[in-house]
Amino acid sequence: MANGADYFLGDREERFRALRCASCGFAFLESPPDDLSRYYPARYFSLLGEAPPGLKWMKKAVADREARWLHRRVPDAASILEVGPGMGTFLLALRDAYGGSRIQGFDVTAEAGLAKLIAPDIRVTYATTLGAAGFEEGEFDLVVLRHVLEHVPDLAGFLREIRRVSRPDSTLYVKVPNRSSWAAQLFGRYWNGLDFPRHLRYLSVPDLASVLGKAGFRPIRTGHETDAIDWMGSLRLLCADRLGIPMRAGPVFGLGFLGVRILLLPLALLTRTFRRSSRVWVLARKEGR
Repeated sequence: MANGADYFLGDREERFRALRCASCGFAFLESPPDDLSRYYPARYFSLLGEAPPGLKWMKKAVADREARWLHRRVPDAASILEVGPGMGTFLLALRDAYGGSRIQGFDVTAEAGLAKLIAPDIRVTYATTLGAAGFEEGEFDLVVLRHVLEHVPDLAGFLREIRRVSRPDSTLYVKVPNRSSWAAQLFGRYWNGLDFPRHLRYLSVPDLASVLGKAGFRPIRTGHETDAIDWMGSLRLLCADRLGIPMRAGPVFGLGFLGVRILLLPLALLTRTFRRSSRVWVLARKEGR
């Protein structure tokens, strides 16, 4: 598929390779590092949450819109878990969209500084694995996995635990990078959906449906998002490697990339129309008990 380095954090010495199985078509990272925690330093979350000055409201507006969209499709969720909430933006959006519902978060690392940023009425649990977090069986009506599955080492075990903490007929909302996207084909090693070595697998919509089906979740709806942010993110990685422009390049470059993102919006709408976006989502229903 592709080979490259950790362009996001700027480490070009260590090399990684993405492979695709010739028999089943599943794509994965060859020989993942034994200790992945060192690839998630505080600087990673700082860069991930960065926005040009005066434009942080845009990230909040996008999260709020997505949470309202989810509420329209899953309106009756009284207990919600988001796994991998990062900086907590979507947790807050879920709280606002769902009113009196009980909102919880889970993550394996506190490096994002989430505990300092999140509201006091939202509980966030940190543990080495989801199984060690102490959630009850059948505790949640809705589980949110936004850009999580590509990071999980033991995918089958993780989804078994997701199923355990989900109530019968509960809903699973999953979003992942799409390896069949036009951006992935164009940018190759610089496609930000590869994110060496943090992304351990690279899924397409059929891959995702198969993985969820084997775990006992029936996909009921799938879709593609507009992906201008991914085209821009991939372009930033390419510029960082080829031109030496750092990912944290200051407000001038930040606003410049924002302008490029706006210019790319028509292309992003096209990728969604032709179902070749870099971001795909699935709503799935838990089957059985």
